[in-house]
Amino acid sequence: MAIEMRDTGAAVSMALHGDVGAEITAQGVAAALKAAGNKPLTISVHSYGGDAMAGVAIHNMLARHPAQKTVVVDGIAASAASLIAMAGDRIVMPSNAFMMIHNAGGLSYGTAAEARDVADILDNISAAYRRTYAAKTGLSEDEIGALMDAEKWLTADEAVAKGFATEAAEPAEIRMDASRLLSMPNLPAALAAITRPAVPALVEEQRAMEPEANIVQPPVMAAPTVPAPVVPQAPAVASLADLEAVAARARLGADWVLAQMKAGATLDQARDAALDAVASQAPQAAVAPRVQVIRDEATTRRGLMAEALAHKAGQPNAALSEGARQYRHMTLIDMARECLEATGTRTRGMSNMEVAQLSLAGGRYTMAGEHSTSDFPNILANTANKALRAAYEEAPRTFLPWTQRMDLPDFKDFKSLSLNAAASLQPVAQGGGINYGTIGEGAETWALARYNTGLAITYVAMINDDLSAFSRIPGQMAQAAARLESDLVYAQLLANGNMGDGGALFNATAIATAGGHANLYTGATSDLTPDADGVAAVGKLEEYLGVQRAPGTNSAMGLRGRYLLVPTALGTVARQMFEGGYVAASPSVVNPYGAQYQVILEPRLQLGVTIGKTTNAGSTTAFYLVADGIDTVHWGYLRGEAGPKIQSTVDFDTDGMKLKVSHNFGAKAVEWRGMAKSAGA
Repeated sequence: MAIEMRDTGAAVSMALHGDVGAEITAQGVAAALKAAGNKPLTISVHSYGGDAMAGVAIHNMLARHPAQKTVVVDGIAASAASLIAMAGDRIVMPSNAFMMIHNAGGLSYGTAAEARDVADILDNISAAYRRTYAAKTGLSEDEIGALMDAEKWLTADEAVAKGFATEAAEPAEIRMDASRLLSMPNLPAALAAITRPAVPALVEEQRAMEPEANIVQPPVMAAPTVPAPVVPQAPAVASLADLEAVAARARLGADWVLAQMKAGATLDQARDAALDAVASQAPQAAVAPRVQVIRDEATTRRGLMAEALAHKAGQPNAALSEGARQYRHMTLIDMARECLEATGTRTRGMSNMEVAQLSLAGGRYTMAGEHSTSDFPNILANTANKALRAAYEEAPRTFLPWTQRMDLPDFKDFKSLSLNAAASLQPVAQGGGINYGTIGEGAETWALARYNTGLAITYVAMINDDLSAFSRIPGQMAQAAARLESDLVYAQLLANGNMGDGGALFNATAIATAGGHANLYTGATSDLTPDADGVAAVGKLEEYLGVQRAPGTNSAMGLRGRYLLVPTALGTVARQMFEGGYVAASPSVVNPYGAQYQVILEPRLQLGVTIGKTTNAGSTTAFYLVADGIDTVHWGYLRGEAGPKIQSTVDFDTDGMKLKVSHNFGAKAVEWRGMAKSAGA
């Protein structure tokens, strides 16, 4: 059987024989350890290896077990089984036993990129084994790596000399699978010499009497004429796997399994005991179905740690719940250790750099059905994303009041909708039908673009407990995203590009002329000044808005200004003119527009905007009047992805973690009728 356990009262013995991950499973070892309690434990190992990550899990469970542990290598402890053996406080190897260590191996099917990912996974697994061997033996990781590269087979004496075992013992009787051994590369000559196929029992007896016990080929001899005497054997004690199978069918619990193990029950005895237990149970009343939602412990821990990090970093509105208080004084390395320990990885003896490397390495790969190395990359990414979102929402964007958001489904060119003849009502003759206007695609086309920037965070930042890497720096990236949005929106005004009708966004050409918008004032009083000229300039823009015609008609729209967009240089003048009914510098001049506008100060109107290689100059004297209730500039995100997002990955070239901020955004002036510009001096 793969896992057998015997409780003698004062101590417990456990046999781990078979393939790791198949016969020797983490679940079976966990159940056996639970039954063993804190009694001294002797673990006999005979395995050719198996699943690498199952070996890690079993090693970690055994290493954490509080009782004194003695591992005895019964014959072979190869590959993953050698890692399991490292969990012993004493590791005993008979002089005819062997241990083999090597690098992780695996198969890949798919593209070259997928094959490289598999190679990275195998490197990570080999590194984890290397660290465990080094911690146990006292050898350097480079020395261990050389042994693993060579696929080293160790005799008992070699294992003791190098620290893989604590003591050698007298040779023991060992049965080995020849086919398994002969399929392994670099098999030592001494081990190959004793490998032979199974032969009849009488031949085995004759070989035992010969001086050389291990012969590659048996001698040719006649078949025995007298059968060997049959010695009655006591029924075998039921294995843990058999007991669990019986318990599952009879719906009996772990306590019943433990009782059978302590009694040394055979399989037949266990089946009889199960029938007795089922018969003795009282009938149970029907239970109404119930749904219970259980929150995963790892998810809870991840959320609480992220909350504590946000609080430590001073993020706005980062409250600290009762559960998160336990993490508030932890450093980044402390949290990384906690995450590793929670998944069964022992960090005792690891340096801070090793903890940082191992905790980040677990976030890149998830192996189905196996233990993830660490939740820590997700916690850091969560912290960074919260910092990014909080900073983005607080970043100043003065265009929000006077523009319109329009998210797009993809990155293809998009035509904004245009209200056509439906903008005015038409008379209906007696008995006549209704005149239908149309809502269709307009002439203005725009599209989203993708923008991103990246940041490499090294292990040194974790060791130095530099929270700014995961809070302040993402906040700066968020502000950069908000600045980009403002640049793109105000570039529409400053560039004064052509609209779908061929005319510039702001031009002084009459409306009746093709491409004429009549929304640009260049007269002598076009400056915004705290006197009658300034009032006249604003009045001119009001006039331009008021006479704009509804699309497809000759009817005036009667628009009125709501937002006054001014460069920072005109901030004082704008406040003087529009916070009361009179012009402060000229008390005799009545200002009919006082308190009518929302004044928006925007430095880009003064400094200009540079996007890529294109620069649009600003002005200290030009200003704009924008109406309410009409489309002006459309802007938006990729649908479902509002605002910048952080993506993270472990990066082996930069010794740390890479954060990438991506932002999908676009802007386009879609209507001139609701905007007018005074060119200033």
